[in-house]
Amino acid sequence: MSPKDYNKKVNEETSRTRISRLKNMKRVEMEYLDAVKKQMGYWNNQINATDPQEDEDRYNELKNNAENEKEHIKQVQDELNRINQEIERELNIRR
Repeated sequence: MSPKDYNKKVNEETSRTRISRLKNMKRVEMEYLDAVKKQMGYWNNQINATDPQEDEDRYNELKNNAENEKEHIKQVQDELNRINQEIERELNIRR
């Protein structure tokens, strides 16, 4: 096997390994996003069950938690977009 052929084979294997790793990262991030969305649902249910006039501190705490989860969801979605872009780039390199 010539050095050129060997390098090509190694690069293809490296690319496959990288794509596989990225797909695993994507799967984990999707599962995490699902968990964060469920947590967001929990905070919203708690907000709906809390009377803001009777327990203003608890209500404000819940609203703050819900806002934090919204930001968290956006961060996870941004990470998923980044992973998707990397997968696309690897697939284009392989072609």
